[in-house]
Amino acid sequence: ESPASTLNPKAPKAARLNFIEKLRLFNILPFSSRWNLRDFNRNKLRTLVSVVGVIGCVILSFAAFGMYDSINDCISWEFGDINNYESKLTLNDTISQSQTDYITKQVNGTQVYENGIEIRANGVTKSGTISVHNETEMFRFTDNSMNHINVSQDDIAISGKMAELLGVEVGDTVEWHLSNNNEWVSSKIDAIYYDPLIQGLYMSPEKFEEHGDLNFTPNSIVTKEVVDENYSDVAAKTRVSELLESYEFYLEIMNTMIVLFVVFALALAFVVLYNMGIMTYTETERNLATLRVLGFKNSFLRRILVVPNIFYAIIGFILGLPISYYVFSILMSSIGEDYYYPRVIHPQTLIFILVLVLLVNIFIGLFVSRKLKKLDMVESLKANE
Repeated sequence: ESPASTLNPKAPKAARLNFIEKLRLFNILPFSSRWNLRDFNRNKLRTLVSVVGVIGCVILSFAAFGMYDSINDCISWEFGDINNYESKLTLNDTISQSQTDYITKQVNGTQVYENGIEIRANGVTKSGTISVHNETEMFRFTDNSMNHINVSQDDIAISGKMAELLGVEVGDTVEWHLSNNNEWVSSKIDAIYYDPLIQGLYMSPEKFEEHGDLNFTPNSIVTKEVVDENYSDVAAKTRVSELLESYEFYLEIMNTMIVLFVVFALALAFVVLYNMGIMTYTETERNLATLRVLGFKNSFLRRILVVPNIFYAIIGFILGLPISYYVFSILMSSIGEDYYYPRVIHPQTLIFILVLVLLVNIFIGLFVSRKLKKLDMVESLKANE
């Protein structure tokens, strides 16, 4: 070949009819749809890269909005479904039992003992928290679907995340000891409950005192009342509203991460689809000029360039959902052993992601189609001569 001929674009390879073009439905489709289907068949690699770019956008968007939904549901789960008190009074170590009973009566509360523990089973040892209190409406137990379950006073229950880490089920035996007591004791698991923030064991005061020389000594009191009065033996007062404020600050940080995820997702989609769009326009410029000469208007040619992006968005969204959920599950599992965040993404969030991806793809298609205004029919048609 001469040097001049090597610079000219090669004639496209003859594409074979695929199964779609052999269907009767294909002849009924509009001309623009048939044009794009044949273009997909002729440029499979370009189509694949465009779909992969959309899938990457869906994965990042799914992870961002999935974290937002999960953490919001986690907060309402912890402070709405599980903990149903308003104030928590932390008691001094030197308080007497009579004074504890007096304060409990004054605030109409429930006495609670909480302490750090180590739990071991199947050769695995983990740190957690033991919660000891009588049955009360201020503490409720839920399963991993946030539905309330019944845990009786005779049951020893373990949190779901801790059970998963230790590899135990109902009926298995675990060993544990308090952080300030090195004597190991054994307990048979009667129930499994799920808590997003606190992992460990629960038992009633009676079951707690059945384990060797352990005595139920409350170190906090919870109540549904807002406690304003100061008691000399109360070291600290905590309100649920204050805890929620601290989580709102945490959500602000999370919102920043979500914005970054979405920005990277949109940037990924724009870079990939814009480059594929420019490539498409460059390769089909002569064909577009031919259509212009035949009398097709710019609006029709613009539709030819925009419709494939809508196709990429829909196919990429559908194929990206299972991959996105898998990546999202890994991301939520890596948060830490002390937390059990539900893997939640609401239907309206999925619709929002789909609309976002569609709008981005349509915008990129319209952005690329602006080149039609500068399309020189004579130059394009004579380029190969």
